[in-house]
Amino acid sequence: MNGDPGLAYAFALHLDGEAVARFQSIEGLSAHIDPIAYREGGIGSVRHLPGAAQVSPVTLRYGVTSHSGLWDWCNASVAGTISRRTASVTLYANDGQTEAARWIFYEAWPSGFRAAPLEAQEDKIAFEALTLVYDRLERA
Repeated sequence: MNGDPGLAYAFALHLDGEAVARFQSIEGLSAHIDPIAYREGGIGSVRHLPGAAQVSPVTLRYGVTSHSGLWDWCNASVAGTISRRTASVTLYANDGQTEAARWIFYEAWPSGFRAAPLEAQEDKIAFEALTLVYDRLERA
């Protein structure tokens, strides 16, 4: 086990291909397909067809960034200017460098965020939580 405290931030958030922040955890990564029940010919047993697919918002927790663009993107959403972007989250292996997995969120935008207390001596912004909604999910 490496003692580097930076390795606790195992997830990197990329916006349009550019790394903008590191986070400790991600939750809510899920999808659901609504089943549609129908009775063929009006008699017999009920069958099910796949309906609309729905993806759930994801929340990234305990992050740090020195990239002002992430903060600006969040504030623009609050101000009513929704900017949909391609976001991806990369999980790094224990060495902190090797990519273990990547998820891509298409047409993503921040639906909520909570900043950690701001410190005068720090040049980084800390996020307690950042929630992203998106239209489509892909595992790369």
